Order: sequence, then C-alpha cells, then structure tokens
Amino acid sequence: MEVAVASRRLDAAALRDWAHTSVGDLIAHTDEINRLNVFPVADADTGTNMLFTMRAGWAQADEMAADGDEIAVAAALADGALHGARGNSGVILSQILRGLADVAAEAAAERDGQLTDIGGPILAAALRHGVGLVVASMGEPVPGTVVSVLQAAAEAAEHASGDGTDLAGVVISAADAAVVALDKTIEQLPVLTEAGVVDAGGRGLV
Repeated sequence: MEVAVASRRLDAAALRDWAHTSVGDLIAHTDEINRLNVFPVADADTGTNMLFTMRAGWAQADEMAADGDEIAVAAALADGALHGARGNSGVILSQILRGLADVAAEAAAERDGQLTDIGGPILAAALRHGVGLVVASMGEPVPGTVVSVLQAAAEAAEHASGDGTDLAGVVISAADAAVVALDKTIEQLPVLTEAGVVDAGGRGLV
C-alpha cells in the first residue's frame, strides 16, 4: 500500500502501475520480510511467497490489451494471483485482490456495466470484502497477523470514505492505519513478542 496517489482516479492504467510498483517493493523487501517470518512456521518464505503471488497477478494483468478497463484489470490481478499463489501468505494476498475485483464488478453491474474509476468508497468496500474472503479461506483470524493489519486498513478506509474523503485520502488513511496495526502485532502474538519482530505477512501487505 506504499503508493503515492498522483491523481484521484484508480483506473486500469493506475491499477497496472500499482501492481508493478507492488512487485518492485516486494522485491526490495523480500529478504526483510523473510527474516520476520516466525509465524505460523519459521520457514522464512513469506516475502518470497507474496512476491511470486503478486508477480503472477501483475503478469496476467500486464498481458491484457491496453484498452482493458479497470474491471478487467482487477479481475486479471485476482485470477493471476490465485493461480500463482504460494503458501498461506500468497493465498491471503490473492483473496485481498479478489476482494477488489468482486466489489469493482458489483459496482459496475449496478451502473449498467459502466465504472469510470474505482473511488474511495469502492476501495473501502473492497478491503472489507477482502477481510471476509481471507477469513473464509483461512479460518478464524488470529490477532497479530496479516488479518489484523488488513482489518485496520479496511476500518480506516471505511471511516475516511464515509466522511467524504477523496481516493487519495482513503488510500493514505488505510496505509497509515496498516502501519500502526503492524507495529502492534509484536504485542498481540506471543511468538512475535518472543522473537521481537512484527508479523511478516502484515509487513508484506504494507
């Protein structure tokens, strides 16, 4: 979610750019995230798994025709991530992307198939839907994990969009809340407290 929003439109081109940036950020932080990986198993692959998953999503979206709209791009990101998902962290990431694809498609259907761009309310709803999908796929959430970070981002996005904040403000609110929630994970999960680290999946999400 570390992305500068230069405009207030999250259209197909912006989604592609965001996915490409996310892959680059994960490449830069893969080793760091792997070192944080102590839960649920200290196998040091969370960063790698999230990178491969996000790269698979971006690759499928990047293969689309240039005139593909944001609904198609969001769907391609989700489908590619799901097919390329590695490990629990990859599955979780694919479900977050599926949340965006589902909500964007529903919003377009309500507007006779037309969606000019993904605004703050849609992004907030997508994050909330992502929480539901992750919980459904992984079971009851454990405090201090990536789900805690995602829940905080969704709640902040909902509050911001409900106050009429524009897309940039919603993104910033969600990202800031995710960072705060990530810092708290070290206190929420005993294994993280003992190791003195934050949650690896949550760091990857941020």
